[in-house]
Amino acid sequence: MAVVTRKHKGAICRLGVFLLSAWLVLGFAGIGQGEQAGSAPATVLPLPLKAARAHYVKLIQRRAFAEAVQVAQKAIVLSEKSFGPDHAETAIDINNLAMIYKLWGAPEKAIALLEQVVKIKEKAFGPEHPKTAMTLHNLASTLQDFKQLDKAEAAARRATHIREDAFGPKDEKTAHSLNLLGLILMNQKRLRQAEPLLRRAMTIITESQGQNHPDAISSARNLMNLYLRQGDSAKAAPLVEIILPFYKKHFGHQPYLVIDMMEKAALMAQYTDNPSKAGEILNEALTIAEKLWGPHHPFLISILGQYGFLYAQQDRPNKAERLYRRALKIAEKNADHPQKLDNFDVIMITGNFADLLQDQGKMEEAERFYRQAIGLREDYSGPFHPATAIALNNFAFFLKEQGRNKESDRLYDQVLEIYEKTKGLYETNEAQHLAKIAQQLYEDSD
Repeated sequence: MAVVTRKHKGAICRLGVFLLSAWLVLGFAGIGQGEQAGSAPATVLPLPLKAARAHYVKLIQRRAFAEAVQVAQKAIVLSEKSFGPDHAETAIDINNLAMIYKLWGAPEKAIALLEQVVKIKEKAFGPEHPKTAMTLHNLASTLQDFKQLDKAEAAARRATHIREDAFGPKDEKTAHSLNLLGLILMNQKRLRQAEPLLRRAMTIITESQGQNHPDAISSARNLMNLYLRQGDSAKAAPLVEIILPFYKKHFGHQPYLVIDMMEKAALMAQYTDNPSKAGEILNEALTIAEKLWGPHHPFLISILGQYGFLYAQQDRPNKAERLYRRALKIAEKNADHPQKLDNFDVIMITGNFADLLQDQGKMEEAERFYRQAIGLREDYSGPFHPATAIALNNFAFFLKEQGRNKESDRLYDQVLEIYEKTKGLYETNEAQHLAKIAQQLYEDSD
């Protein structure tokens, strides 16, 4: 039976927006000041430049990005007039303009400006200076956000190397670059390479700041997401137990983040054979979501889907069916909702519902949902992806059970074709599962 899982990168993305915004606003005063292997006299800023910087900080807090860009551009002119175009002080305003463009969703402009700042820092301080590393770190983060992962990896590796040499292997700044590099590798599906970097980053930050520091929680969340993508619930579960209480305490004003983590906690409880605890958590999450957004909001889809899967696993098909149907009905009604979750949850629910219908003997409807699940998965992941192969395998098994061997054999051939084309490219739970399916198919054909 297909396993319902949460879209693990979702929490990273949603939380990342808020963390980036907070970092940006707080970082203006310290950009160019915080990464130094020695002290230097503070630069005396002209009053008009001070005022311009204060102004665009306020505009960013109001999310008035168009006005903030104009004010930041004026600040750059003032910096160039006072210090010159290649001065580190000018680089501060260029960097901040890049961050405004990043928040505004203009990646090309943000990246070009950050590359300019790197050149200024290299000229002003040297290519191996910590201040250069700070901008390389910002550049790598921006490149990652906009899916330029190869360039992001190169910049992150360079930043990590500089910081490790300057501050030592156990410094927090080193940990932040290790964490970023680990995330980039994870997004490249290089999970085995990412894991030791993320573990090391979490250890450094936890030992330095304590387990409940926001940076330690963020690092733990990244490592948890990696373990979930690997399908290693035993390693993910203790991290969820650390993260969830923090989220409940500090993110009450962003309840969808809390609910997302509650779903992960329920998933861990389910995987560690504690279905009653999983049910309690999901019931609490559903109650909160319905109270906040009503009974038909798309944020309920993933909760209902996971709750339905829990009931299916407990052999309570009627309750599972009601929850699956409700989730899919909400998805259908909210197809164009501006806050809808992406199709991942709908794909998982559709496949799991097809399994349930087959178990109930509702073959005609089950076939319709199996076909729908394959179409959704191909649209989401592409035709040659391990997850697509698994959806095809599930339908092939369904057909074989009905004696439709020619149809099932054609699908099994597709499954093996996908396996051969993707073998070694993915390190995810789906890839591991597909490898087991392929091995069984090859053995059966002998």
